Amino acid sequence: MTEGQWYDVTRIVHLVGGLRAINKAGSEVVIPLGSNDPIPTFSIDKYHDLPWALISLGFKIVGIDYYETSQQAQGYYPPTWYPFHADQENKDTSLSAENKWSWLANAAFKAEKIELMDICSRIDFEMRACNLRLRALSEAYNVELWSLCEQQQFSPGKIETLNSFSIYLETHDLLRELCTLRDYLAEFVANFVLKNSLNTADRIRLMASLRKQITKAKITDSSIASELCKITNESEGGWLAKLSAYRDLVVHYVPLGQATRKEFVVRRFLPGSNLGNLPSIYFPIPSDPFSVKQVRSKGSPFETVSEWIEASKQDDNSAPDALEYCLHSVGNMMSLACKIAKEAPILPEMPIFIKGVNIEEVV
Repeated sequence: MTEGQWYDVTRIVHLVGGLRAINKAGSEVVIPLGSNDPIPTFSIDKYHDLPWALISLGFKIVGIDYYETSQQAQGYYPPTWYPFHADQENKDTSLSAENKWSWLANAAFKAEKIELMDICSRIDFEMRACNLRLRALSEAYNVELWSLCEQQQFSPGKIETLNSFSIYLETHDLLRELCTLRDYLAEFVANFVLKNSLNTADRIRLMASLRKQITKAKITDSSIASELCKITNESEGGWLAKLSAYRDLVVHYVPLGQATRKEFVVRRFLPGSNLGNLPSIYFPIPSDPFSVKQVRSKGSPFETVSEWIEASKQDDNSAPDALEYCLHSVGNMMSLACKIAKEAPILPEMPIFIKGVNIEEVV
């Protein structure tokens, strides 16, 4: 594409807080709010400037929808969705990870290595699931925000509407998908990367089991083994240990919105915005899921309803936002998946699709 030329693509950028930035073919970018609110607008010089212009204005990007065909524009097919991980070295981490594992599954299929194909295809499925769950969570935030703005019900403070439950539910679903991916990756490492070093005949399928066996076998010559032990170390605040604690809370203990008290969706002006007071949605989740697990293992942390009500009135603006936390967690998992893919016992191979050939003819 030459300088000054634009793709005939509509891009909708998902932003932390539930906001959207829309860019059609041209330089104008709009941030729609309610129909009665003034629409913030700015311009970009080149097509590829969009994400960096938004970041410079104080926004945090969750991902971008690309409407590239008429079928997508008409809703026959979903837009092309790319999560955006600005803090990762590889800005297209999610796409790279998906491709690597899909191509590994294809290579294993062609080599007739059924067990390797099976685990690679499961990992590929879960990465796609995590990326789409992130989009679904962002959509839940947007519906909540749009509804409040459209009905002129946005003012800073706590609220719970008929749309709020979708935010809670999508958060839980994404945490579960991420930890399913965690265990698929552990199964791959145990059976195709470290199998000869683990000295166990048992099939390892869980990250917790893999960590235990790595420690037991005292593996010190593997960078993957070292990294897995580091990121799953609870005492050192490993990011995967923390993610696992959040998942354990929602699966075994309590919904995140009820973990320490009754939490609500919070209406607030977007922190750090250079475009004035923009409305946004914030769903706080517990800062320390490890301690919450310990408390919740004994039941309710309150002795009376009055205590619970009083605690629920308090604000904790330092608590992580669910969408922002999940964005970082998806990025971390995609980076980890890329590192593990490099240890595969087979080289990835891009599938070649031949027009007119049915899948039944090649399976």
